[in-house]
Amino acid sequence: MQISVALDIGNSGGKVFAATMDRGHLEILDERIIPNETVLVNGRMYWDLFRLFRDLKTAMREYAEMGTVVSVAVDATAGAYAFVNRTGSLASYIVSMMSDTDGDWRTWIEKKMTLRSLYDRTGVFPIRFNVLNRLTKEFGSGDLDPHMEAQFAPASALFEFMLTGGLSVEHSMAGASVMMDAGFRDWNRPLLEELGIPDRMMPEIIPPGTIGKPLLRDVALETNCPECRFIHTVEFDSATAMISAPGFDDDQIYLSMGTTINPGVQLPEPVISEEAWKYRYKNAPVWPGSVMLMSDVPGFYIAEACLDAWRKGDPAIGHGELVERAEKAFCPSAVNVFDPVFADRNSGMPETIAQYCRKTGQQVPSGIGETACVLYRSYAAAIAWSVEKLKCITKRDDYRSVIAISGGSRNALLCQMIADATGMTVRAGDPKATCLGNLLVQFYALGKLKDRRGMQEEAERICPMRTYLPKEDETTKRAVGLIRQQME
Repeated sequence: MQISVALDIGNSGGKVFAATMDRGHLEILDERIIPNETVLVNGRMYWDLFRLFRDLKTAMREYAEMGTVVSVAVDATAGAYAFVNRTGSLASYIVSMMSDTDGDWRTWIEKKMTLRSLYDRTGVFPIRFNVLNRLTKEFGSGDLDPHMEAQFAPASALFEFMLTGGLSVEHSMAGASVMMDAGFRDWNRPLLEELGIPDRMMPEIIPPGTIGKPLLRDVALETNCPECRFIHTVEFDSATAMISAPGFDDDQIYLSMGTTINPGVQLPEPVISEEAWKYRYKNAPVWPGSVMLMSDVPGFYIAEACLDAWRKGDPAIGHGELVERAEKAFCPSAVNVFDPVFADRNSGMPETIAQYCRKTGQQVPSGIGETACVLYRSYAAAIAWSVEKLKCITKRDDYRSVIAISGGSRNALLCQMIADATGMTVRAGDPKATCLGNLLVQFYALGKLKDRRGMQEEAERICPMRTYLPKEDETTKRAVGLIRQQME
């Protein structure tokens, strides 16, 4: 039996999946969670890279007992990166986005150009966590030496380096770094030069679905995977999830619901316009010939922050029980999750929600169930507003439905609220979208799937979708009105 391994890694943890297509259909053999516990060093939080690497190798070694591991691929968050010396050793480690080390990035950018000019040249709305903005600050302030002989390595490329000794950047990850030209053809070398980022540090850009190098000899021996090759999947995790969205096409709204919620549409080329700038939309390459236009809606890190507080009294409470309590409770209020008071995860989040309701003259939620009810309605309202803006930017009002994937697609209460708030049918499923997309591209590279349509059909076979029809709900409509009023 031939086995492919997928690692999906983010700021708070990761998942490792093993799958096969020996019988004509994708079969998931194993899935496991690996922690990404950050390490505090002299005031900065770093990823524990070596533990992550060890945990991946442990999983691969155990999968090798089940069959022949023929491929491994990694997708990751776009904001995580390090540098590798040209001699083949690590020059830096990944600083967690939990570290407030780049809070003044705007000052460094505006020494060179306006934020609007930056947007026009990248197609991505500038925010704090964009790699381009962080590197501009780090090189400008002297945190990084522009004369060092090293190469830029986003998280997925860093694992390629540790597994194979090679180093390149897959196309979607290069685009998500905000360092490509606005057409996503190559590194934006003139822009990098203007911002003080040495373009000689940028590795080769590789298309998705490319078979890369074999494992290093010591890694192959340790994992017992002598036939394994590294494959460049779609490595930017938001784009990876889109690959496995069942039935998704140009006539539907894509909605990935995780730590960040990403509403988006698929287009043949980037959109850079006044409306896209105004409403903070970004372009991101996904697959040759297709680009996603999407926004970043504050997502389940707010719910996680609430859980952090509530677990002090009930250590076992999780997202499933949170939904159950919200279904049994009712509070008509809503908050604007785009408001800066919700920007940072903290254990005082339930009180932040209460204070917001109090300040805006709404009913203050009482207890876990009511607070969760308010939060889910607020997510739905923010998504509905973002969908309105997508229709405005693309000048289309004929999108057929919303395709919701990733972890939030399991939340039936939220999915129904989204249908009510948008007035659109919601098809939800595929809670493992990112890992599944990772695996589907691997099987495409290995010749076991013909094209993207085949990937989507296989995803729908594995994760049947549930349909939510919109209903008239005055409470939800008022929540959308609150967001609209505050955002425009």
